[in-house]
Amino acid sequence: MKKSILLISLILLPLSLIAAQSGTGSTLYHEINARLMVKDRRIAGDRLSAWCENLGGYYTVKSQDHLSLRLPAEKLEELTAVLEAESSEVLDYSRNAFDLKEDLMMSASALEAREELLERNLGRRLRRRLFRTPRK
Repeated sequence: MKKSILLISLILLPLSLIAAQSGTGSTLYHEINARLMVKDRRIAGDRLSAWCENLGGYYTVKSQDHLSLRLPAEKLEELTAVLEAESSEVLDYSRNAFDLKEDLMMSASALEAREELLERNLGRRLRRRLFRTPRK
């Protein structure tokens, strides 16, 4: 039987995003990309998405060539074993960690800056309309 490649991308989020915002709990999330050599991409994708859903996760993209999953970060240790069991070979596996709190702070700061700019621009426009001298 011909073997094919299945691309998998996972994002592992802290169990509670509210805890991450309040300063308690983990604020790291992990992004994992893997390429697996599998006999049947559809069957492998179905099994991996079912495994993810059983652990409290879900999939965001599921096609014949690509599978994108969201999984609680606490299940990271189990992932490598599952990927190896589901494939005849793991061709590529890369993992990056990001600080969710840092991302939230940057987003909040950008939003505040945009709100200030909007208030300033609307204030100028309103003043021009209110204090405009009539044309002769």
